Amino acid sequence: MNYRLLSLAVAGCLALGAVSCSDDDNDGGAGGGLVPGTTVNPTTVFPNGMPAQAGDYTITTDASGLVTKIVDGNETTTFAYGSISRATTYDAYMKVEWGGEDSYVEFYCTLNKQGYIDYALEYDTDENGNTDTEEWWFTYTADGRLKTMKRSEGDNEVTTLTYSGDDIVKVDMVNEPLDPADFAETHATIAYTDATHATPIDNISGLMCYDDCFCIDMDEMEPAYYAGLLGRGTAHLPLSAVEDGDRYSYIWTLDADRMPEKLIVRNHSEYGDYDDDPIFFRWK
Repeated sequence: MNYRLLSLAVAGCLALGAVSCSDDDNDGGAGGGLVPGTTVNPTTVFPNGMPAQAGDYTITTDASGLVTKIVDGNETTTFAYGSISRATTYDAYMKVEWGGEDSYVEFYCTLNKQGYIDYALEYDTDENGNTDTEEWWFTYTADGRLKTMKRSEGDNEVTTLTYSGDDIVKVDMVNEPLDPADFAETHATIAYTDATHATPIDNISGLMCYDDCFCIDMDEMEPAYYAGLLGRGTAHLPLSAVEDGDRYSYIWTLDADRMPEKLIVRNHSEYGDYDDDPIFFRWK
């Protein structure tokens, strides 16, 4: 086991009070511990430095470079790594809490040999202590980029990413409802050149804004990407997207090292264009 994981194996049991290392709940999940040779290494996702800030996220890492906490306003996500048990063995744990509220969300995750989440069991606990469960499944390309995401919520939504080279060019989401009336689908296309960029912008940071740029809805799972647990970013920064007729442009500001420091999402509609609030990035 990688020394970072070894040093955090105990933390996985002790650091977070909600994690039980002897919990015998029957979750029916797909655990089993780390695949031999697996490491959790966020630098495989962020090769030129970890983000300290990404939009409203403030990201905390430990001395070994692992993300331990992400704060977004009153929302705090904490992480633990190692041999974490809840009826079966998991490789990583993530808990999302809202300040002043008794509700919270937990994710028990197994990792593939690349060190990325391939399965997650989600526990949603409301303010009355009632718990619902959801499941997530992920697959990746051979070089560690997200290929499919399936989530049991929403009648087993399946998101499929299509690549050209190392860039996502199409994102399709469909669900698998028992009732045909509940069928839903979305389709998005992504472009990396525009009228002012004949050549794509290299993504040397590894940044991957799943929701803001690629129309991929991850809800409370999204912070896992900034912990280096959901695969590598595209080779270039996206410049526009069209999702079911809705059009978006992405305006990037880079710093002197060609790392993104600001993103503006511009919405185009028949009534005119408007910009969302800027998204700022800060790098360690």
